[in-house]
Amino acid sequence: PDRNAECVKRAISLMEERFAEKLTLDDLARACGLSRSEFCRTFRRFTGRTPFEYLQHLRVRRSLALLADGGLSVTEVAARTGFAGASYFAEVFRRFFRVSPTEYRKKNKE
Repeated sequence: PDRNAECVKRAISLMEERFAEKLTLDDLARACGLSRSEFCRTFRRFTGRTPFEYLQHLRVRRSLALLADGGLSVTEVAARTGFAGASYFAEVFRRFFRVSPTEYRKKNKE
């Protein structure tokens, strides 16, 4: 169990450091010294999320400050937080916060 907990911590640290980059399941599993399937099972057991869900949520959380600041377009925020495009970013953002990035920005200016 301790080895597995350390593995998950290592994977989360890697995600935190490189959230804006393209991270693959192979990258994360390799960092832990596990197979992809074992890594996924272990990660989900400890976090309640798949590695991909966790990374998406991390990216969206990191986008909040950039959106609130207002200095970047939604497309630029998407790119800086690791999303392939603004429309996909908006889709994922809406799934977590029930509003679009633009609506979030407007609400935080008021």
